[in-house]
Amino acid sequence: MSLAQCMLLVVYAVVVLPDSTDCEVAACCIGDGVRAYNALQYLGRVSFGDTVLIMDAATSFGSLAVQLAHAWGAKVSAA
Repeated sequence: MSLAQCMLLVVYAVVVLPDSTDCEVAACCIGDGVRAYNALQYLGRVSFGDTVLIMDAATSFGSLAVQLAHAWGAKVSAA
């Protein structure tokens, strides 16, 4: 809980939380989601048509990485 009366946020940092998901569950995904995004976007520079091998795809990080790479049009091989 914040004590601020107002906050300035960038639009891509805000998402709509589904009614079926509570804040505690959503907060658990943030760390791995940011790491997966950074690994694919900034370190791997994944784009449409690339082939990506994601090891440990069954983990939360791997699962999010698979979904992101697929959404960006990459061919995904998961192990």
